[in-house]
Amino acid sequence: MSIAVAVAVGGTIVWQEACGWADRERRVRATPYTPYGAASISKAFTATGLMVLVQRGAVDLNHPVNDYLGRAKLTGFGGDAAAATVKLVLQHKAGLAIHGNSFYADEAYRRPSLDETIMRYGIIVRPPGEAYNYSNLGFGVIERVIERTSGSKFEDFMRTEVFQPLGLDRTSVGPMTPLEEQTAVGYDDGKRLSERPDTDARGAGYIYSSVNDLVRFGMFRLKEHLPGQRQILSDSMIDRMANDTTPTGSAGSETYENGLGWAITHNASGSGLTITGHTGAGLGGAGVLWLVPEKRIAVAVLANSIRAGTVSLTMDIFDLLIPELKAQRAKNALSSQPSIPKAAFRPPPELIGSWKGEVDTWNGKIPVRMEVRTDGDIHIKMGDQWDTLETLLNNVQFHDGELSGSFAGIIPTEDANRHHYNVLLDRLVLRGDTLSGAAVADAGPYYALASWIKLVRQAPAK
Repeated sequence: MSIAVAVAVGGTIVWQEACGWADRERRVRATPYTPYGAASISKAFTATGLMVLVQRGAVDLNHPVNDYLGRAKLTGFGGDAAAATVKLVLQHKAGLAIHGNSFYADEAYRRPSLDETIMRYGIIVRPPGEAYNYSNLGFGVIERVIERTSGSKFEDFMRTEVFQPLGLDRTSVGPMTPLEEQTAVGYDDGKRLSERPDTDARGAGYIYSSVNDLVRFGMFRLKEHLPGQRQILSDSMIDRMANDTTPTGSAGSETYENGLGWAITHNASGSGLTITGHTGAGLGGAGVLWLVPEKRIAVAVLANSIRAGTVSLTMDIFDLLIPELKAQRAKNALSSQPSIPKAAFRPPPELIGSWKGEVDTWNGKIPVRMEVRTDGDIHIKMGDQWDTLETLLNNVQFHDGELSGSFAGIIPTEDANRHHYNVLLDRLVLRGDTLSGAAVADAGPYYALASWIKLVRQAPAK
């Protein structure tokens, strides 16, 4: 296993180093030029590609994203698809459900076209603009917008309009064939992964890069105007990606926003500093690209194990570079309070009772019944065999009118039954006597495939 680091300050790379094996079995050492899977850092690259088209006037961020899609469009179950603008998709606020789908060479099931994925899983489960909900498929949608607007394949557009002009010669969509033997192999718990999985939304997490390329991409975002980098976006357009934001939450004195492909933390650790960037993690790899614009600092970290501690290493580097951040983090550690165990779930009166509805999959509808009891137990029956398939909803949470939990169930679509999974009820929104949202076939690192679910309360508890 290995980890690679690159640090830039004031427009200059001041440190880059790699430790460990890119490929332990073949004795290939990692270097700062070793390509790694960048996982969700890919979203920052993909958003940059889209903004090239926005700058050219080919895409309007405020238009419905469906205007730029072909036969495969978003479907509005819980909200109006016409209200899902390109910008809301970039900000993870278009109302899309969670999604993930990985494909391995030894599987019989093959990767569908992106249009097929959008038709199946491009479902809007709540009104666009209402809430932040991280969506990998949203960046698959952006990938398709890039293809249809530019007339090029996504990987070709990104290579010719983003990677090459920025001098990122070790960055590509998917592993670069000439560098295949130098590309880092993924490891999980010390065991070599037999292959690099593909994904149905490549714009969300299938870009490979070296830390040398990644830190220079960060320097482009900091508007450093490096020699050898063509200015593919104006400074004002780069600023727009970080300034056109939507709030996503807070913790303590920190507040969080999501821009156009970038996540922003204000008052990081109470220091008053703003950190812009993206993290990524998946089976066999993890990474960080974090920037402190006011200090002109960019830090890139990539590893070929999800357990490599990329975030903690990045914060340690920030501590060395920014004394006030280190002092505030130390102060926070001294004053931190022990975590309080979560209280047992107690259903509010408006949730208690019997509910009836259906899951609307891309391959048909499944009847569902649910009973919320006063003691907090939630019983679910999904399918036609009401007498035999009752199960309990586990890990129940009800917060701000949203119900979540998981249970043993079956969603009878071919793509949802490749591995063992549970059905996740993800943030079902309570509105009067209805609960609606996403029922997800959740198979851990393999896939999370969402279907629309709507339940109507038949009677309150007696």
